[in-house]
Amino acid sequence: MCVHIAIVEPTSIDPDFNQRTLPAYLAALRSAGATPIIVPLHEQQERVARLLAGVQGVLLPGSNLDVDPQRYGERPIPECIAPDAARNAVDELLLQDAFNLHKPILAVCYGAQTLNVWLNGSLVQDLKTAVNHSSGKEVAEAHSVRVTPGSRLAGLVPRGSAAEPQVNSSHHQAVREAGDGLLVSAVSPVDGVIEAVELDSREHFVLGVQWHPEWTYNGSGFSRALFAAFVQAAVVWEPRRVEESSAPSDKPSSPGGESAAQAGARLNALLAEAALEPLDAIQAQKFEDYLSLFLRWGKRINLTAIRDEDEILKRHFVESIACARALPAGIATLLDFGSGAGFPGIPIALCRPEIAVTLAESQGKKAAFLREAIRVLGVTTLVHSGRAEALGSHYDCVTMRAVERMEKAVHAATQQVRPGGWLAVMTTGKELGVLKAAAGAEIAWNAEIQLPYSDDRLLALGKRSASLPA
Repeated sequence: MCVHIAIVEPTSIDPDFNQRTLPAYLAALRSAGATPIIVPLHEQQERVARLLAGVQGVLLPGSNLDVDPQRYGERPIPECIAPDAARNAVDELLLQDAFNLHKPILAVCYGAQTLNVWLNGSLVQDLKTAVNHSSGKEVAEAHSVRVTPGSRLAGLVPRGSAAEPQVNSSHHQAVREAGDGLLVSAVSPVDGVIEAVELDSREHFVLGVQWHPEWTYNGSGFSRALFAAFVQAAVVWEPRRVEESSAPSDKPSSPGGESAAQAGARLNALLAEAALEPLDAIQAQKFEDYLSLFLRWGKRINLTAIRDEDEILKRHFVESIACARALPAGIATLLDFGSGAGFPGIPIALCRPEIAVTLAESQGKKAAFLREAIRVLGVTTLVHSGRAEALGSHYDCVTMRAVERMEKAVHAATQQVRPGGWLAVMTTGKELGVLKAAAGAEIAWNAEIQLPYSDDRLLALGKRSASLPA
């Protein structure tokens, strides 16, 4: 079998760095029996998705830039290097695809850091310890690592090797707190700096190392074992079926779970009462799974101020379905600006599968919920765990609903609508005039659509002038 591994370009702004560093990764992958597929950082999301459809694993390489500290709730310190928004966006797409389908992941240096942050972990912005972690490529054995017994990584240390293998080191940041589901599998014994993390799963190969095994592939059995295990995991990988993503363990077992199990039928009854077409059986099951996950996570994080399930169905689900069905035909890409718990973005993805939806949410816990929701629901939606404005892309449609500082957000969202594209705002009649003014004269508004089960809530659809530059 010919195994294809996706490897993202290291940076979007330093082609010389890319040319210097990529060849070592490519050579290691080929030596381990895989065919590398380079993923450019300036491709459209749809093109990247097509590339990912043909790969069996993902390698996230190092970079000479830093992960944006705002992604883990901190302000950058002076020593922090500027982030790479394009690299972050593509990394998130690769990670989402790999976690959705359980594709193997090997993350190196910066790649391990962005993996950790994507899973809601945090980083040390600048290391100041007795160990020189920035010695670079020239020093093949910069320091030792203490590998956690029983970890996946421990099984890759060759027999007869030193108890604490020597590794190279070329980083000034490191994992501070391991992300959701990650275990610390190696540390620097002198200063305790985390050197490797791995997913707490024997079925899904996810390993992040802070050193560069590609540099020492020819001279280190440990480095060769890392690549061999990664490629072997890709050889035996099989995509999960959608029904496996909606396993019973993903449904709530606490009070509220039993009523959520009838959500599909109740939602269809509410749609019929609002004179809207019912969901088909597959869609109804998806929305039932969505509500179950929503209620379970809602016990841990604040996803909504509404507590009554029927009101949740009316306000969040029915309104979002109505929005999805009201969107004009011909929309290929959509940004849900400040997605929160996924409304209306996830219902749009479920009701309008022809639309490539991006969910943008800057709050880490809510972004984690969104990633879990699309995993459980088996949709290929992209989750951007950061400010929507940082995406720097233009979309056929941008949707907004209950975003903080809505007036300012509408102005920013308008700039992300492509010329001739649509802005869809779910709001109240009282706020509508202010929001239309914030969008500016370049948006021509259609007549408002009354949302079900409300006397005041509206969907406003506006089209951006096609004559303005994007």
